[in-house]
Amino acid sequence: MGYLGATLTVLILWATDTSYIAITAAILFNFVYSFTGPYLVFASNQGLEPAQINSLSSYLTVSTIISAFFAPLIWNYLGNFGPQNLTSNVLLWITVTLFIISIITIFPKKS
Repeated sequence: MGYLGATLTVLILWATDTSYIAITAAILFNFVYSFTGPYLVFASNQGLEPAQINSLSSYLTVSTIISAFFAPLIWNYLGNFGPQNLTSNVLLWITVTLFIISIITIFPKKS
């Protein structure tokens, strides 16, 4: 549900031209999305041995650092593809990406 909430707030950011609405949507995005990361860490640690939790935490930390480094490069590249300017295209790509993640997490593949 966190990804779906994030999707809706980014969609509002993409669709609005009003600064007050954009600021409110940005604040709501940070509020909603701030619950997603800790939940993923908590859920991924369930049922693991203490040594495995330490290893997983290390992998998550390294992955977060690497993704924070590459995210601007990737979003700027993807922003070149779309019907509008760079910022609007990036917001559209983020909206689509978050929506896809929402669908995958809400309706997981059955094994």
